Amino acid sequence: MEDGRPITEGSKYKAAIEKGVEIINEDTLLKMIRDSDPEGSAQYLKEKEEEEQKEVIKLEERLKKEEKASHHLNTLDTTYD
Repeated sequence: MEDGRPITEGSKYKAAIEKGVEIINEDTLLKMIRDSDPEGSAQYLKEKEEEEQKEVIKLEERLKKEEKASHHLNTLDTTYD
């Protein structure tokens, strides 16, 4: 908590325990969200993977262009020796 006390000493935590509320951590919450909409989670993962693949392709294309430019500069440099 802001004042340095453990969370278990807070009034809201104590009230939740008294009412029998399940206390969960962030990982459990995220799992609950994913499990609540498996199709949505699968779609999100698919879209994320597609975006990552597009980024890899862009980086590969950029690398090829830079390699071509570097090779071209090296060719020009040896021409003037």
